[in-house]
Amino acid sequence: SAYENKNWDLVGETAHRLLPSYKHIDVKGAVSDLVELKRRSFDNPEPDQIRILISQIEETTSEVIESLKLEKP
Repeated sequence: SAYENKNWDLVGETAHRLLPSYKHIDVKGAVSDLVELKRRSFDNPEPDQIRILISQIEETTSEVIESLKLEKP
């Protein structure tokens, strides 16, 4: 993964690409985490902090997916 390879530019670019989708479905927690991930990836990356943000985004994404599955008829 980009994180494992310490490819911080790719981590930041990925966060940037995901932002519009999360904004569209109004997932505020993930949006703020993605903005912070993008910022931290480009400005003096700290791997431990980046890992925490990625974990939070993954957890929020899982919750959103489960919620959407429950709404499906």
